[in-house]
Amino acid sequence: MKLFWFVIFLVQCFICINAKWVRDVDSKIVDEIKQNPSIAYLIQFHAPWCGHCRKFEPIYEDIAKEVYDLSTSIDEFKNIRIVRVDATVYTDVANRYDVRGYPTIKFIRGSQIFSYENERSKSAVLDFLRRVNGPALRWIPSIGKFNEIRRQHDAFFMYVTTNHDDDDDNLFNQYKNIVNQLLSQTYFYATNASIIQQTYFSKYKTDAKSQIFAIKTEGFYLYKPNDYNNNLEQFIIKEKVATFPQVSSGNIHDLIVTKKILIIYGFKDQHEIFAQKQKRNELKTQMRNYMMKHLSTLRDTFQFSWSNDLDLLSNIDDDGQQSMGEDDDEEYEERIVQIEPRFIENFVKPIDARDIPTWPIMTDDSQKTMIEKKKD
Repeated sequence: MKLFWFVIFLVQCFICINAKWVRDVDSKIVDEIKQNPSIAYLIQFHAPWCGHCRKFEPIYEDIAKEVYDLSTSIDEFKNIRIVRVDATVYTDVANRYDVRGYPTIKFIRGSQIFSYENERSKSAVLDFLRRVNGPALRWIPSIGKFNEIRRQHDAFFMYVTTNHDDDDDNLFNQYKNIVNQLLSQTYFYATNASIIQQTYFSKYKTDAKSQIFAIKTEGFYLYKPNDYNNNLEQFIIKEKVATFPQVSSGNIHDLIVTKKILIIYGFKDQHEIFAQKQKRNELKTQMRNYMMKHLSTLRDTFQFSWSNDLDLLSNIDDDGQQSMGEDDDEEYEERIVQIEPRFIENFVKPIDARDIPTWPIMTDDSQKTMIEKKKD
């Protein structure tokens, strides 16, 4: 009898290990999407010869399994289907959804289409799904909920109103338009002033009918229309980046369009011993602590960040970065790179690899020089 149950256990383990949670689809998926406008489809367009696709395959399977598991208890995941299309075979589907490279990941629900352009990790893709599949604009009913949301996100936006009817509020209409444009990139919330102004926001009391804030880990930033030529989108683009984010090929463009000087601590972390990882973490902590210490003077000029993917800087113009004058042909395991906003027009999303030589963390004495350099 024990042998019987042991065999059953082995069979179950084999099934779990070899289960395919992603559904492979063909050209019929187009009609299926039309016929099910309330169903959301996360579609990976891949090519059999694509190395990046093969690397992403187990991650995508894990995402599909996670969505299935979450769907048993969370309503917002019950209407999501995880599918895959061989874009080299079903070119009609790829052309319909404007696929230009592999792998391409798109969220499609009825007429809604959002392209995924961030790092290909399980956590990042699931976060993307939560944003685009949930309500576009989410209501915060209490200060407790606000605190919960703040713990969940490194950065999000919040519209605060004193009105019960905002349809005639120009700022609210601008905000709704931005929500529809940038839903796939960040979270948008709304609440009433009576809910939050007695706590963290007491110093922001005003006669204005409404206000918009960027909420980050270290504090709140009020949208002041005069500082942005009444362009709310500029404010959103600048503030939607976390204070000290991890940089990937999918989000480096978002950092550069903030028009700040971008400082990236890049390093390789493959096959590192414990002491090496500890050193990396200490340097990351040093960099973050420096930034937080001087936040009031640095945040409008610099965007600090880190990355363990040294390939992402490969296509930036050589003049757009500064180093210690090392030979570009030499390989390095870590480097800190400075990218200045005047090179934004030459920026191309990275494809090929090139390692990055070491450049020391800025000291307090160098801060003034770099700020003056940007003004030039």
